[in-house]
Amino acid sequence: FSCRTMHPLRYIECSAIIPLGDFVLHDYAWAVAGIFALVGIIASFYNIALHLAHWTRPVYQLWIVRVLFIVPIYAIISFVAIHQ
Repeated sequence: FSCRTMHPLRYIECSAIIPLGDFVLHDYAWAVAGIFALVGIIASFYNIALHLAHWTRPVYQLWIVRVLFIVPIYAIISFVAIHQ
């Protein structure tokens, strides 16, 4: 991926397209991934806390809590992978 894009008359640098100076497309992807990972982690832990606070159907809620623990793990792994 090149940071230049073809214009019919000339090359346009990314800084002309993205008005934030040295903040390039990879940084945008990293920031968006971080925001969504954080939102996913917060929502998952909130739901886990609600299930643990209202433990009325342990047979089902145990599996729900286990599945909800996958979200933070996957979010952190995905964020680290896009950061590298």
